[in-house]
Amino acid sequence: MVPDLDKYNLSIVEWLEEVVVEYPRGGYMSSDRSYEEEDDHWTDIARSLDAKQLNELDERIEMLVNLSYKLREFQRKTESNYYTKNERHNYVERRTKEGVGRWKAKEEARKGELAPPKSDLYTTPLHRQPFDIYPRSKRDS
Repeated sequence: MVPDLDKYNLSIVEWLEEVVVEYPRGGYMSSDRSYEEEDDHWTDIARSLDAKQLNELDERIEMLVNLSYKLREFQRKTESNYYTKNERHNYVERRTKEGVGRWKAKEEARKGELAPPKSDLYTTPLHRQPFDIYPRSKRDS
């Protein structure tokens, strides 16, 4: 069962995290891949949690899901067909000038299926920033 968590100054979530870190693959906790005794053991522990511990577990799961989302979002930036908002904006503007519909250009940019410029006439600087008519100091005051 669960050790005396007060003695170790641990919450149930901290204890579970230590268990998972020690055995990161966690097959022993999976009802599909563990022995019946292990499944019964972890189920008994889960059923013994009080409302406060369940709430703490829910909060930690939510935080980890958010962390996983942010890490995947960062990982997407490594893909060869990832383009920044500025790069997509410039692409859509160029394609619009070339006579392609805005929605079609946005779809091409979203899918990473970029068409080369028809001529140098329509190319724009890669990192062009939108023109700001009010400098930051005047906007903030």
